[in-house]
Amino acid sequence: MTKKTVTIIAHEDKTSKNNLDYTRFKCEYADGKDDSKWMSAFDKDLIKNLKEHENKLINVEIEQKDNFFNIKKFYGVTNEVFESEDDDVHEDLKPKEGTGVMRENPGTSFYTSYAKDIFCELIKNDKIRVNTEDQEEDIAMDIAIRLVKQARKAFS
Repeated sequence: MTKKTVTIIAHEDKTSKNNLDYTRFKCEYADGKDDSKWMSAFDKDLIKNLKEHENKLINVEIEQKDNFFNIKKFYGVTNEVFESEDDDVHEDLKPKEGTGVMRENPGTSFYTSYAKDIFCELIKNDKIRVNTEDQEEDIAMDIAIRLVKQARKAFS
């Protein structure tokens, strides 16, 4: 089993041929080494936890069988990138030196997630009021994107 840091970018609820409910999660590896992969989870509590943390950087334990990847355990939200190729995964893994949330290509997934979070807060708290709901959403998204760009520029 392997402990990895991933971001879940999508999920699909499925039923197997044996009538077993499960969920497939499309995950992006935070280390940027691998392409995104579909991974399955079968435990109801695990599935609920993973769905609640979609678009967030999380640590999970993954088991690979042939070309199938199964998420076995959720360790929580993180801001550090962990990687372990051991068969025995330990809770006290240290982050790999020189890694972090940022990727070589400051990809869209984290910044999109940040903009989405800001957008949702603006809409939820009625911070923007205009004539139509469509205008409200367009303006809120423009503001959210500008705020993320401003923060990126300020901290780079």
